[in-house]
Amino acid sequence: MDTVGEGGPWGMAILASYMVNNKKKQSLAEFLDDVVFAGNTGTSISPTPEEVAGFNAYIENYKQCLPIEEAAVKFKS
Repeated sequence: MDTVGEGGPWGMAILASYMVNNKKKQSLAEFLDDVVFAGNTGTSISPTPEEVAGFNAYIENYKQCLPIEEAAVKFKS
């Protein structure tokens, strides 16, 4: 699969499956292609305008709070 992202807990489960079920002694890439993602090319999704607006509002609020974080670090030091 060409579009695999990060692993996390899901990736750990895939690695466990690879270790237990890899009877053909395939490489991890072969196991992923032949077993896990066999016949699947992946999908793409895009955010809705509402989701983009919500994220932009969140990130602006986050940026406005960074000086508070900086002040807390200076106070703690």
